[in-house]
Amino acid sequence: MPPSLTDLRGVAARALGLLDGEAQATAWWERRVAVGEHGVSDVAQLSVDLVVLRDGRVGSATTTAVDDAGLAAAAAAAAAHAELDREPVDARRLPDPAPVKPHDGWDPAVLALRPATVAEELAAVAGEGLAVEWRAGAGRVAIASSRGVDAAEQRTFAVVEVAAPGHPVAAAVGPATLDVARLVAEARAGFHEGAPLPADPGDYPVVLGPVAVAQVLEALKPGLAGRDAALAARRGERVVAPAINLSDSPRFPGTLPRALDAEGVPRQPVPLIQDGVAHRVVLDTASGGSTGHASRPGHAEPWPDHLVLVGGGAADEDALCAPLQLGLHIPAFLLTVEGGWRLDGARMVEGGRRTDATTGLADLDPMALLGATEALTSAQRLVPTDDDSPLTIGATMCPALRAMSGLTVVG
Repeated sequence: MPPSLTDLRGVAARALGLLDGEAQATAWWERRVAVGEHGVSDVAQLSVDLVVLRDGRVGSATTTAVDDAGLAAAAAAAAAHAELDREPVDARRLPDPAPVKPHDGWDPAVLALRPATVAEELAAVAGEGLAVEWRAGAGRVAIASSRGVDAAEQRTFAVVEVAAPGHPVAAAVGPATLDVARLVAEARAGFHEGAPLPADPGDYPVVLGPVAVAQVLEALKPGLAGRDAALAARRGERVVAPAINLSDSPRFPGTLPRALDAEGVPRQPVPLIQDGVAHRVVLDTASGGSTGHASRPGHAEPWPDHLVLVGGGAADEDALCAPLQLGLHIPAFLLTVEGGWRLDGARMVEGGRRTDATTGLADLDPMALLGATEALTSAQRLVPTDDDSPLTIGATMCPALRAMSGLTVVG
């Protein structure tokens, strides 16, 4: 039986009692299940993370030995590690406690999953020639600190992705609502006869599918976090098209909800861009004025995990393509190690309709592309991050969009 939230709260409190001064103990349990072409895994683990602050220095240690001896050894290691921190910041501190609201992001069905059954069901739906990757997880976490934080939450997720052009993907809190057959049909529709033709170099208006939009927004994330972020420097300025309304909303309907950050601070919705104007950024305690987006206790490393791009009025991706005499429809990208954006599952748009399959390597400026966005679909899709931990996985809710510039095919 996995530990309950009450059990984890007890472990966190016991670990905190072994730490001196300003400190935090995080007790967490998770189960990770993965089923795919390359194997099946089912791993469960109980761990404790300890953090201490000493004169602006931060020390941390993690252990899976949760008896008294194991926790005492980890507490000593965290204190010793603080002496290795070579970048002391006097403003570093842990947060004060705040009330936490529960969410509905827990599906007990994840605890009952049998990987063999999942593999059999995927094989039956996918048939020959398609590889389907399926992963799910359940996690529980409890956080206690010397400042009085005593917070806990539990989360689950399930994700299916088909290895096909445009890599169709779906995510949900639990497996029951994932329509694998629909994803397989979407994947089969993305195949074409013969090799795709290379796109001629140059600038193109584009229609991006939701997966591609989520990848563009992922590239923006560093500029959305912290007081030194690019977006913070332009607060109050128009930075993208008026059609763009972007937020970090950890309780948005249909997302993978989250109640707490890594410091036990309640996650807050943060309007990032409103009607194209830079508004706010996400913060943690060390950044000052936390919005509940800490990724590491005691460090100024906030991160947006639940982006939401509001949809528009277009009926579907065909409607987005209709005004284009010549352009590209791109359902997804393959990102290269050099930072390029390779078209994945793309087709030419000619006379307002999708035609021949095409490929190519592109340069893409996320802000310029969002600045040239003129239409979005009303429907949105939840696109998960690549993380396989139920405690840290995020997701982006976004529509498809049409942008008149911002992408250049270079080869």
